[in-house]
Formats: sequence, structure tokens, C-alpha cells
Amino acid sequence: MAPRSRSSLIWADIAYDLGYPVELEPLVHCAHNLDGWEESWGASVEELNGEAVEAAKQFLGKGSAVGAGD
Repeated sequence: MAPRSRSSLIWADIAYDLGYPVELEPLVHCAHNLDGWEESWGASVEELNGEAVEAAKQFLGKGSAVGAGD
């Protein structure tokens, strides 16, 4: 198994610190996909980037209060 990148560690730390909120799941999923992307997956990096942007837009559009009580 390959070592985890810094971005994966940052996402894991953020999710852990916030109690793994459901609101962050799509963003964390996208981050993991981008971090581990391989050409053999049949999806381009551009497609995965687009998914990440959409997940971020949805997250921001919800006006999420994740961590706001801290």
C-alpha cells in the first residue's frame, strides 16, 4: 500500500477533528479520488476536478455550520 499524501492526511485530520460530519463526505471522497487517481480508472483528472468543484459548491450552498459551534 502506498503512503498517504499530505492532502489525504489533512482531509482525514479535518474530518476527525469535526467528528466526521456527513456534510464533508462528498468533499473528502473527491479529495481521496484525486489523490489516488490512476490513468486506468477511466475517468480523467479533469472530470474528478469537476466533481470536486461541484461538491464544494453544494457544500457552500448549504450554508453548512460544520464546526461553527466550536
